[in-house]
Amino acid sequence: MKYTSILFLCLFTIIKSFSACELYDLTVSQSDCNKEKKFSLTINFKYKDVSECFTIKGNGKTYGTFKYNQLPITLNNLSGDCKTPYEFIIRDCKNEACKLEYLLGLVCCEVSCEFSNLKIEKTKCDSNQQFCAIINFNHTGNSSCFKLFGNGKEYGKFSYSQLPLKICGLKGDCETEYEFEVKDCENPECSTSGQLGIVCCEKICKLYDLKTEKTECNEQGLFYVYLNFKYNDTSKCFIVNVNGKKYGVYNYYQLPIKLGPFEGNCKTNYEFTVIDCENEKCQVSKNLGIVCCETKTCKLSELKITKSDCDKSNNFFVFINFKYTGTSTCFKLRGNGKTYGTFNYSQLPLKIGPLKGDCKTQYEFLITDCENETCKISKNIGKVCCEFKKDNEKELSAIKNINGLSQYESVKTEYSIQNIGYDLIQNQKTIIVRFHEPELSSLQYSMYNLVGNEFKNTYINQHENILEIKTENLAAGIYILKVKLNSQAQLIKFLIE
Repeated sequence: MKYTSILFLCLFTIIKSFSACELYDLTVSQSDCNKEKKFSLTINFKYKDVSECFTIKGNGKTYGTFKYNQLPITLNNLSGDCKTPYEFIIRDCKNEACKLEYLLGLVCCEVSCEFSNLKIEKTKCDSNQQFCAIINFNHTGNSSCFKLFGNGKEYGKFSYSQLPLKICGLKGDCETEYEFEVKDCENPECSTSGQLGIVCCEKICKLYDLKTEKTECNEQGLFYVYLNFKYNDTSKCFIVNVNGKKYGVYNYYQLPIKLGPFEGNCKTNYEFTVIDCENEKCQVSKNLGIVCCETKTCKLSELKITKSDCDKSNNFFVFINFKYTGTSTCFKLRGNGKTYGTFNYSQLPLKIGPLKGDCKTQYEFLITDCENETCKISKNIGKVCCEFKKDNEKELSAIKNINGLSQYESVKTEYSIQNIGYDLIQNQKTIIVRFHEPELSSLQYSMYNLVGNEFKNTYINQHENILEIKTENLAAGIYILKVKLNSQAQLIKFLIE
């Protein structure tokens, strides 16, 4: 009876211990699938009169042994391959009858591939008139790569990690209408497309490396500037502005160009701007700065006044020449209470006339610089007599002795050839007779002294309408030049001093 009571007590204790363990209120939460088609489960439940731990098994796999205080438990990297029917058994470590079962079934992680927000942008054109296209888009459910197509061309296979993608070497020919299509490598139906349109890479006008080189100042305190620069894709010509004012228009092939003269007055700040003729935005500027030119003292010297022969009206001309330094650009000529005018120094030698050879007027000439009246020079050539003296028997005899003129009953110093005038210019070593008639191919000429002796033509050169008489080897005295055209003749008298 005693043993029976003990056995009954033990069985009661065992039964009580087994029936006391309890697992209940099971919850299982499933996550979304990731790109690798994996998912996770989070398991939680309530428990009573349990041991220290429990196990989770399912589909022939043990997921682990866990302590109850670790709840909730997350199982990761479960494959959503649409093949495995997931079931889970949760069992107390010491009481196998204390358990929970959960059937999840098949899990499919087939996420639909999707592209969205395709953006296509272009870069600036390069010097070869080409550009790049930058492509970017959103993507889900894709494989590891995609292919890019455009205008019948496959640009290649690229990883999604390369986004945004840059495609270069595209021609901006103003003709091609660019379009692009993106396709997933493993799922071609997963695609998107967009258009960039026609791209024109217009040539960009550019002026650069402007160089301004100043010359030395001249005696008038003036200087010039040589201007040069580089250029790309311009029109045919450019405009030069100096200190904001238009200076001139030039062709690019004329470079380098010389500008000036400019005044080096130590005040003006010179700035040069070059502008393309057809694109005012295409320009380049450079500041030369203030230029100071030290001017030399104005000086006029070595004044020479040469008188011409008198004409039939008893008039003559004078030829004026002199040297100058440190002057302005012009001078004034006065004489005998008369102003003959204002002339540039570049006009020297100067011819003034006709003047009256009346044997009365004392001819004096005064030259004054335009800007500096103290800078002057003058010379008096005295009275000029243009009356022909009949008692000059020696000169008359020489004229009568000249071959071909004996038929004239009344001998004069000049016989005019009809419609042909001339200018007589006398220099130090040369006398120049310039006829007003340009065509004198049949002109004949010879030269005589007062004795009537003829000089050989080696002293005379003819070119076009000019006779040039070399005087450096001739003795001082009066000479007569005979010119003949057809049946008419003319005598020209000149003096060698």
